[in-house]
Amino acid sequence: MQEKWNQFVYDLYEAKKRDVDEDIYHSLIETQMQLLGWAKWKGEICHKPNIPIGNSKFIQPDILIKCGDEDQFVIEVKRPVHTQTERERVQLESYMRQLKLDGGIYIGEHIEVFYDKPKSKDAVSVLRIPLEIDNKLGAKFVEKFSKETFTKDSIVEFCEARMEEMNRQANLN
Repeated sequence: MQEKWNQFVYDLYEAKKRDVDEDIYHSLIETQMQLLGWAKWKGEICHKPNIPIGNSKFIQPDILIKCGDEDQFVIEVKRPVHTQTERERVQLESYMRQLKLDGGIYIGEHIEVFYDKPKSKDAVSVLRIPLEIDNKLGAKFVEKFSKETFTKDSIVEFCEARMEEMNRQANLN
């Protein structure tokens, strides 16, 4: 998985060095998701889909990953030199809740996985990965979000385990 992570993150890292704009970065992320086995031509990688909510409104997440007709997870994209704000976290959480998804990903200056635990007030960051080669957490990301190994249940289990690990670490500190 480490090799696959390195392949996944290399172009993102280079894009950050070149300070590419958000549209180019967005397209690059869609290409990188294909490295993880998701197929754009099958409609599994949806670019800014209009998703109706209510009678006359809609949401438009940056990237929605689907399998068949079922939404799997959502990705919020910002420029690779952008610094994440509370607004982006709230926006991602809103997409996750509207689509009834437990997991969502922020990709900007780093990659961050969020978990919307049932009955929780806010989605929780469970994994934050710098855009760097040979990152061990990156290998875990690739393992969990590759199409061949991805299931919603495995993401929930992973997120719950990460929250327990984070709580243990906080108690030690």
